[in-house]
Amino acid sequence: MKHYLTLPLVLAVLLGSIYVLPSRGKVAQSAVRMNLPEFLDAWQGIKRTESQRERDTLEKGTEFSKADYFRSVPGKHLADGSPDFDRVSVMIVLSGYDINNSIHRPERCLPAQGHFGLRGSDASIILSGGRQMKVRRLASQIAVQSAPDSADRRVLDSLSYYFFVGHDAVTNDHLTRTVIDMKDRILLGRDQRWAYITVSTMFGKLPWSERVVSEQEAEAMLRDITAKLAAASIAWDQVGK
Repeated sequence: MKHYLTLPLVLAVLLGSIYVLPSRGKVAQSAVRMNLPEFLDAWQGIKRTESQRERDTLEKGTEFSKADYFRSVPGKHLADGSPDFDRVSVMIVLSGYDINNSIHRPERCLPAQGHFGLRGSDASIILSGGRQMKVRRLASQIAVQSAPDSADRRVLDSLSYYFFVGHDAVTNDHLTRTVIDMKDRILLGRDQRWAYITVSTMFGKLPWSERVVSEQEAEAMLRDITAKLAAASIAWDQVGK
């Protein structure tokens, strides 16, 4: 019985120690690159600005980088004759310097943005060179305007991937990130700036498209752009593995 009580007790002490140790140590910078590229092969990005609500949600010093990426669909056109397109939204959020009030999992903020029916699982992405990277996969639903000038709302299916980028680690797991923070604070006397990268898209009958996008097509979009984004936006020589 004592054996089963020891591990939870040790974890509780370690977790609690974060809040009693000095609030600021040396700062290890994240391996993330905040400047989103204009192009990711066939995808073209249009940068966006974070909202006041997003800024107010996280601590002072948090940095944001956002863009919507578009890719034309060969042989498909909208009603006005222009090419139909795939669309994926990308956001990078880099924490401030206070480890105790740092970034959090997207699961915590998505419901406040109107998402419901949230379901999470793990997925693996194959990067260039055969490197494998785990991401957290989130499926949900959200009600959006059926047209820009319409009061009608339509429920759409949403699909997202996210992962965290630290100083020398990349993980999709919040607990793993917490353990690394504890080790850094206790053993190395340093804080680590983390970023999370989120890529998301919607599927079904989309208001901006003439097509019905399947979940499998949405998944393929996310896998493609996540692999390209990870290559462009992470300093892998700093991560080292």
